[in-house]
Amino acid sequence: MVQFARYLGVEVRDNTNYDIVYGALLKKARHNSAVFNKRWDSRARSFAEHFYSGLALGVITEDANNGYMYEGITLGISKADAIKFLAKDKSVFSSISTALDEKDTAVKGVVATVNVKEKVSSDKEEDDNNFE
Repeated sequence: MVQFARYLGVEVRDNTNYDIVYGALLKKARHNSAVFNKRWDSRARSFAEHFYSGLALGVITEDANNGYMYEGITLGISKADAIKFLAKDKSVFSSISTALDEKDTAVKGVVATVNVKEKVSSDKEEDDNNFE
């Protein structure tokens, strides 16, 4: 969810939560549904989400001479080239994915928000079923 928002150009802050990201995605979908749907249905979506998240978090950098870089590896001169590179090189994609898992506090914040909501919902269901 967070990575898709970044792919759509949403600036996602570290201290975000589910409701903020959901609202931003809804706004993007309403504003330009054709682009939203095209990117959602894209076969390269996962690679693009990782690329844009990596760029936002500094895992992937842009070099004026070499284009987009990850730990000294040139991914491509353009964003499209870099995304195609990630689709072809599974080891680099996996390495970026691991780096994002460690560094992406926004994803962790959204997951924590969802977990709290599920717990509250679960507790409420238990209370509703207690007829003592």
